[in-house]
Amino acid sequence: MRWLIPDDFGKFAMVFVIVKFLQIIRGAGFTVAIIQKKILNDSILSTAFWFQIFLTTILSTFLFYSGNLFNILYQETVLDQVSFWFAVDIIIGSIGLVPTALLRKELHYKILFKINLVALIVSSSCGIAMALNGMGYLSLIGKMLSWTLITSLGTFYFVKWKPQFLFSKKSLGTLLQLGLPDTGNYILWYLSMNTDDFFIGRVIGATSLGFYNRAYTIMLLPLANISIVLKDVLFSTWSKMQDDKDQVNRMYLKTSGIIALFISPIMIFVAVFSAPIITIIFGDKWLPMATTLSILSFVGVFQSFNALLGIIFIVFNQNQLAFKINLVASISTIAGIIWAVYIYKSIEITALVWGMATLVRFFPTYYFASKVMGISFKKLVDPLIRPLCFSIIIITFSYYNYQLFPELATLLKLFMAFLFSFLFYFISCKFFKIKSFLDLENAIKTYRLEINKK
Repeated sequence: MRWLIPDDFGKFAMVFVIVKFLQIIRGAGFTVAIIQKKILNDSILSTAFWFQIFLTTILSTFLFYSGNLFNILYQETVLDQVSFWFAVDIIIGSIGLVPTALLRKELHYKILFKINLVALIVSSSCGIAMALNGMGYLSLIGKMLSWTLITSLGTFYFVKWKPQFLFSKKSLGTLLQLGLPDTGNYILWYLSMNTDDFFIGRVIGATSLGFYNRAYTIMLLPLANISIVLKDVLFSTWSKMQDDKDQVNRMYLKTSGIIALFISPIMIFVAVFSAPIITIIFGDKWLPMATTLSILSFVGVFQSFNALLGIIFIVFNQNQLAFKINLVASISTIAGIIWAVYIYKSIEITALVWGMATLVRFFPTYYFASKVMGISFKKLVDPLIRPLCFSIIIITFSYYNYQLFPELATLLKLFMAFLFSFLFYFISCKFFKIKSFLDLENAIKTYRLEINKK
């Protein structure tokens, strides 16, 4: 980010927000269908593979020839080039969709980790090299293409299954029956979470979108690296034990508590110390996104909680209920975002409206999830409350101390604040015997015993 300007990220995000929507349609929910279906055969897998290739051909052709529509829509001049490379990326990515689903289904996360690690190193190196050579937004495209190429070829290579020239209407119907409800939920979720990007780029411009998109991406980092990774693993695991509701409930309550134990202090720390974090890591030119980052990071705590809860509706075959909840929540969220962008033309107000909508969504989602699980609302949210309250109190006090030493270097003060906040936080969790902290201790002890036995 230090070698690129907000406008570069804005141009990339203008096309990405639409392409990502097309990728959801291209996926058709087949990943969920493959993971959930207990018995798979070559007919089902090959049908899934070739149907996604078919959808990819249609969508990539659209992107190849509609580049100027992006220029007209956003009043830019280079988005046709961005659209072209996104089309290439979609083609490459289609190769790895079914293999990735199979690796996830069989819980081969070590293989996926190795593939993603190599992809991260290569794509980051590629992006940095291109940025240092002054290639601007093209460096983001280079990073994206190299990541997709490595992950697609890597998963295709390591999975035992290979596609055959088979296509069955019956298999397609089975896949769509399982996958389309999840696709509908995903589309609603995506629209409510990304409408802001589209309208900020359309109304306010690329630079403002660059600030907003980067703030949103930073907010998602803990979510992507903790909640979503666990979500993938747990979805595959719980799908295999969907008939044992009590066991799934116990695992969910423990897991959500441990996620809250880590996510809450991280997100609250970023929200409170957004300005010095941005100054140190990204430079002063990115400071205009500080307020936006603070708002999004606070709301990100609840976003991470919701991410894991979505599995419950899928595992217990309550996709239609989840769709109804998401439909109502998405309509209100999108309406609020459009109002904020057109009336105030401010990324801060837009972030605030999005945050309020996310908080409102939290309560009905948890209420109906508690009904699906057969437990009380209080029992469902209880693992989340104490870690969040402790985080807010301790980190706010830490920020007060941070301001008492203006003469010290920003980096030193931030490090001291981080050390104090997290040390005092976990000591408090231990002292007050927070259940999620005790669960974590027990899990570590069990793991050590297993290691010692080996």
